[in-house]
Amino acid sequence: MVYYLYGLSISDLNKIQTIKTEVSIVQRLLVQKNILYHAESGCAPWIRAGQTFRTDTTIINSGESVGQTFTARYRGLSGIELFLAVEKPTEGNLILKLHPHPLNNTELTRSSLSLSDAGTSGFQRFDFPPISDSLNQDYYFSVEIEGQGTALVGTAPGNSYLDGALYKHGDPVDAQANFHLVYNPTQAAIGIVGMMFKWLGILLVGILLFALPGWALLDILWHGYNASGWFEKLALSVGVSLAIYPLVFLWTDLVGLHLGYLYAWLPPSISLAWFIWKFVGFIRSTEFSLPHLVKTRLGSNLPSLRSLSNQSASIALILTLGMVFAVRFWVIRLVDVPLWGDSYQHTMIAQLLVDNRGLFTSWLPYAELQTFTYHFGFHSLVAVFHWVTNLSLHQATLWTGQILNGVAVLALYPLATRLGGNRWAGVVAVLVAGLLLPMPMYYVNWGRYTQLAGQAILPIAVYLLWRAIDSQPRNWGLIVISWIVMAGLALTHYRVLIFAVIFIASFFLISARRHNFRALLLNTTILGVGAGALFLPWFLRVFQGHILTILGYQLSTPASAVSEWTQQYNVIGDLFIYLPAGVWLLMPILIGWGLWMKKSGIAVIALWWLLIFWVANPSWLGLPGEGALNNFAVFIAAYLPAGLILGSSMGWLVKRDIAIEQLSGRVRPALSLFLLVLVVFLGTWGLTHRVRDLEFRKHALVTRPDLRASQWIQSNVPGDARFVVNSFIAYGGSAVVGSDAGWWLPLLAQRQTTLSPLNYGSERGPFEDYHAWVTQLGQEIEVKGYQHPHLIAQYQDRGVTHVYIGQQGGQVNTTGNVLNPDELHNHPSFRSIYHQDRVWIFEFTP
Repeated sequence: MVYYLYGLSISDLNKIQTIKTEVSIVQRLLVQKNILYHAESGCAPWIRAGQTFRTDTTIINSGESVGQTFTARYRGLSGIELFLAVEKPTEGNLILKLHPHPLNNTELTRSSLSLSDAGTSGFQRFDFPPISDSLNQDYYFSVEIEGQGTALVGTAPGNSYLDGALYKHGDPVDAQANFHLVYNPTQAAIGIVGMMFKWLGILLVGILLFALPGWALLDILWHGYNASGWFEKLALSVGVSLAIYPLVFLWTDLVGLHLGYLYAWLPPSISLAWFIWKFVGFIRSTEFSLPHLVKTRLGSNLPSLRSLSNQSASIALILTLGMVFAVRFWVIRLVDVPLWGDSYQHTMIAQLLVDNRGLFTSWLPYAELQTFTYHFGFHSLVAVFHWVTNLSLHQATLWTGQILNGVAVLALYPLATRLGGNRWAGVVAVLVAGLLLPMPMYYVNWGRYTQLAGQAILPIAVYLLWRAIDSQPRNWGLIVISWIVMAGLALTHYRVLIFAVIFIASFFLISARRHNFRALLLNTTILGVGAGALFLPWFLRVFQGHILTILGYQLSTPASAVSEWTQQYNVIGDLFIYLPAGVWLLMPILIGWGLWMKKSGIAVIALWWLLIFWVANPSWLGLPGEGALNNFAVFIAAYLPAGLILGSSMGWLVKRDIAIEQLSGRVRPALSLFLLVLVVFLGTWGLTHRVRDLEFRKHALVTRPDLRASQWIQSNVPGDARFVVNSFIAYGGSAVVGSDAGWWLPLLAQRQTTLSPLNYGSERGPFEDYHAWVTQLGQEIEVKGYQHPHLIAQYQDRGVTHVYIGQQGGQVNTTGNVLNPDELHNHPSFRSIYHQDRVWIFEFTP
């Protein structure tokens, strides 16, 4: 039997070497040292951390019990290891019972351990038959002493574990047991394989929705598209597809059509019909045979089997993309609801699109807002994904976001290939942005999916604009596609649209001397007019809300009068959060190399991002406009120029006419194989870092106990209830936001709260001063606390009936005032009606 050990000292290892074959003593040493281990054998269990911290203990006496709620995250739960300390071994037994829930007495299984065999202290295992359907199931275990004796159970603070809480004598306390979960390795592996098949299905749905429509449109309108390689086609088609859906939502709404699930099924169905019609036409016009089809229709686009360099680049790209999507799906396999505050408003907008079968104005029943002027491209993608998969909207938001997290990386491929003149340039761009850099992978923690959706379209928009503006003679098919992509980008993210417009300016500045200026200007004007016409109905609608008023204020505020918060939000800060130090140092060197070789493309990219940075910091030139585009939005997108510049440099190194064609027949395959191995090695190394990017404890508002509480609310709290929830003041005092799952109650429990989604600052409410009215309550809570007599009166005036305290206790992203259950217990206006895990619900009766 081979042991994989984590955390042992040299002296511990020496003990094991001395013990040699005494397996039971080895295991006892591991238990005493609180070491996670996996013993590799045909039947060895797989041990995963449950709650690994231990700062205290709690006692179990004869006739008493200690329990813990938890969630099993794999199939085949077959045991629980609990940290126990037994000072005086006796003849009593420790009995572990497994239940579905603390309030459910159904005994699923039990296991016993003799106190006389327990040793002094360490993790003790309670084994039971594997539970095959334990994947993502909630459980409760209780431990009690049968007979005489006492034992101490290791514990930690309540915020050390999010999926449950410690229970004493059947009642939850603000603490967690110190435990590990044991799984049957075969059952766990079956569950993981099943998850992978689910991921494959999700990817296929993604291709159906987010690649097929764009592929068909490009095939119809742009004859040059057929000359592109398969991976370039895939990337371009995804960028175009993402732009199509919001435009279809907008223009059908303009003529009074709300198509519902047809928004999801019509674009791919029409695309399939086009390809079938085209295929039938091909059969009729050709003596059909499969070899002839492959040779004449596919052969020119498939990677050449005769060219090892091309084949290696394709293999490297496939493996890299596999790792990119695998790590993005792996980290969210245990996430039930997308993270942080942005995800809440995104999920709500997607839910409203589904409820209204299209665009809407009223946010009821989830919020009291009366206009909708926010960019909705991402939300339309979530809605169509939901209509096809039937996933809940919060799960659809999460999975669509992670698909786009991978797509945003793939989108770099065509542009990098164009800049580098070689397919390896695209491979390296995808590798760098997808696996070697923290962004955009880290976006999952923020739920910053709208900017991500815009950045998935942006490189494709730049690629198409570049070719459309530069085309002579004018390519009308390419121009029409560019209209669609630019208008779709405008509907997806307003700030990312600014990035695209700045690209046009940088392209003009670099290309004006080498091209016909009048032709460039005319092509750009045509592109702008066409895209603007497609976007115009939504632009007119934006006047209904406050977005343009806010933008006008930002653009007109002098640099000397910019608020302290805006200046703080625009502070550059630690650049190494966004890109490693080596990448920051390497980029100017590679840009200088590209300029020395007279690579005009790299000059355009460098100037583009320099101009973006200047636009984000107009105060440096004494100009107004601070805040319209901020440094945070710029630097979290820095993976785009980094991937393009590093990828292009690799392309220059291996470009055919510089290196490959001059190498002998033996050296060329060796070089290609070396590049393939290098990409796979770096990708694997990067994957091990990206898998750690998810910071669930820090960013999760909603946990498993909150989901259970939301179900209880739906069954036990009146539908017209209104909750006070944990919140804090954000954005320089201009908004109040939630700090635990209470913010999500309108979506999860269909009950109103005193908070609105963050959009209440840019949309119109039911009355004129609605924004100030919502913010004022949060500001007073911040100063006076939740139990102040003045606030008790306000709760009554605002129709408050209940109070909700989430599993996170209002501690997400804030250290301000939070709802305290002990203080509410002692207040005559509040009565506890629910307490499970760390979640509390109080009834408000003034």
